[in-house]
Amino acid sequence: MEKFLTTSEIIDMIENTRAGESTISIDSEKSQWRLGKIIYWIMVGIAVLQLAYLSLPLFMSTHTLIDTVGSQPVAVATYGQLPPSISLQIIKVGQYQFDELEVTDVVVVYNDVDSIYIEKQVISIDQANQTFVATYTGTTADTYEAHDLIGVNEGTAGIFQLFLFAVSTQTGYIGTAVVYVLIFGISYVFFFKRDKILIKDSDEDER
Repeated sequence: MEKFLTTSEIIDMIENTRAGESTISIDSEKSQWRLGKIIYWIMVGIAVLQLAYLSLPLFMSTHTLIDTVGSQPVAVATYGQLPPSISLQIIKVGQYQFDELEVTDVVVVYNDVDSIYIEKQVISIDQANQTFVATYTGTTADTYEAHDLIGVNEGTAGIFQLFLFAVSTQTGYIGTAVVYVLIFGISYVFFFKRDKILIKDSDEDER
């Protein structure tokens, strides 16, 4: 004679199945959010390193930065423009050593009088005294020492270089840091609040 389940046994079986499915679902969600938290902290680490890199222009001169890190975005009065209509262009300035200099080279130097970076053409070099003479418009010339040589024009700055230039100022850097803090702060609250809800649901189901 076949044994049939009673109504109460069928109900208990259904409830146990649902409870098991709910536990599996919660465990799966918790695993996904734990993975999300790991990714979150990795992104925070990357952001901290990026902010550290972006802060270099605040503590290092452009010349030192180019020699240490490589080409940098700089606002430069490009060669051949005539004052007083000088307009600055943001270009990539790369490393260029004094012993590489040749007559007719166009290089970037710092103009103390106008407090700007400017491109000038080399018209003579004195290796013995480590100096060179350069002109901006071909009508006047100035003498510079080897350490005055900032670098050489490597082309127009791209989007990334423009971003680096924008955050190279104190205001730009603080603004970028605030945006990072807001983004990761909101993400932090979201992830940890979600974890508390999942743990609470799991504990209630176990009871």
